[in-house]
Amino acid sequence: MAGESVSKETPTILVCLGTGCVSSNSPQIYDELAAELKKHNLSDKVELKFTGCHGFCQRGPIVIVEPEGIFYSEVKVKDAEVNNEWEW
Repeated sequence: MAGESVSKETPTILVCLGTGCVSSNSPQIYDELAAELKKHNLSDKVELKFTGCHGFCQRGPIVIVEPEGIFYSEVKVKDAEVNNEWEW
């Protein structure tokens, strides 16, 4: 996470902004996640951040959910939706 400090108390979604992930639309995934958080009134409860490369460029874009440590690879823009079952 290249120097990023993630609070263990605040749910955080990390979207890779490495070159490989950017070429696979990670900025659009970030934008879609931001819109979903806003739509579900979660923008104040969940942090959304870009990160540097995680070293899995061939599996990008990468999205990680903390503090759970959930690692998503090969994420598509259509995958960027907030699940109403999440307890945030």
